Amino acid sequence: MSKYDLRSILFIQECRAEGYSWNEVADEYEKEFGERRSHDTLRMAVINYLPSATVEVEEEEMEMPRAGKREPNPLPAYLMYEPKTYPKPKKEISKGTALIIPDVHWPYADQRAYNLMLKVAQDVPDLREIVILGDWADFYAINSHGKHPKYTQTLVEEISVAREKLEELVIMFPKAKRVFIEGNHEHRLARYIYNNAPDLFGIIDVPTILSLNTLGFEFIKYGPNQKYKVMGSNLYARHEPIGGGTHAANSTVDKAGCSMIFGHIHRIQQYRKVFIDGNDHLAASVGWLGDKNSEVMGYLKNHAQ
Repeated sequence: MSKYDLRSILFIQECRAEGYSWNEVADEYEKEFGERRSHDTLRMAVINYLPSATVEVEEEEMEMPRAGKREPNPLPAYLMYEPKTYPKPKKEISKGTALIIPDVHWPYADQRAYNLMLKVAQDVPDLREIVILGDWADFYAINSHGKHPKYTQTLVEEISVAREKLEELVIMFPKAKRVFIEGNHEHRLARYIYNNAPDLFGIIDVPTILSLNTLGFEFIKYGPNQKYKVMGSNLYARHEPIGGGTHAANSTVDKAGCSMIFGHIHRIQQYRKVFIDGNDHLAASVGWLGDKNSEVMGYLKNHAQ
């Protein structure tokens, strides 16, 4: 076949309708007609021939060869959880109680411990502020430590759980001010974008994918100078301690020179110190609410959680 006719043009269109790429169409064409044509040549043939073929196809009946049926690759129908919109509380907080929630690592949380925390919080009178200390979500799907084959959750699924649990807090404590301190696990998203999709920088971020504005949360970005004054007091909150070592609370109060509460290390610690000027400061690590038996946390070597 040296020239294209209606049969060959419709065969090409049939292949395209079945989902074949142009390179695959060229392969099928060669099998059917015994001539090798480039994918560009086939594409131009359809463009040039199509008007006349469209007119003749209603008048001419002919048996057309069909390309082999190829099942399309199924894509899972992921539905991102969409929370409702909640306004931020407008009143300034002068007194009351704050609920400070350390690392939960959704969806790899210790559900029993988390539920106990909520039960206690519901019995606390005059709860005015909720402060999430970071690592609310794990973002295991985009971690850089490797993945255990047992855990196949996608990032979409992780985000959906994290959103739903945030909305649960809003519904449970609608009048409380809401603060979300970004942890190093949420910061995995920024690192992933830096390394794999820099064109998305500034378009996709943690406040957007977790619907923090929709849910009425104030966002405190992750970084070395991260801090938030709990209820406007002299107690600062951040995700990571400022000091390290065996007793991070001790070294943190020494370096910070102020009272500070933090998460990250997954241990309960407290250290109090009176400075030479008479100021009394306390640093505390409040543990965590993740599942310590999960293989997701397997990268933490010799980590007493």
